[in-house]
Amino acid sequence: MGDRVLLVTRLAILACFAASLCLPVFRAHILDTLEWPWFYGWRVLVFGWGAFFGLQFAWAGNLIFLIPLTFPRSRWSIISSIALALCVWMALRIRHFGGLGSGSDDYAEFVGSGYYLWIFAMSASALLPVAMISAIECQRWSRVKH
Repeated sequence: MGDRVLLVTRLAILACFAASLCLPVFRAHILDTLEWPWFYGWRVLVFGWGAFFGLQFAWAGNLIFLIPLTFPRSRWSIISSIALALCVWMALRIRHFGGLGSGSDDYAEFVGSGYYLWIFAMSASALLPVAMISAIECQRWSRVKH
């Protein structure tokens, strides 16, 4: 993969992540007020670490996804891609969760476009080292043929 293509790919992944911070991620149903307020990505980024207490580690993908973007050709990028794939898997498994406030009947649904854009950015970042390895192997095979 050429350096220019790699740079454009990195910038596109970062743009998707930045856009996911500005878009709605989920709506919370709070029974006391009968409201459905939207929670935007920046708010989930700031307060999402609290999900660790519920054994939900998808938020860690926000930190891990920088490793394959920064060092796509390193050994650590492969390991971080596997960890990032696990984070995406965990994020895809949660669609509804409860216990948002003082009332036990409060719950949230993932219905926002920011959620899906975040999933896309994380998946693309996880696949970047795999694409790099494939490109390097293709270059090796093309040199052997000639």
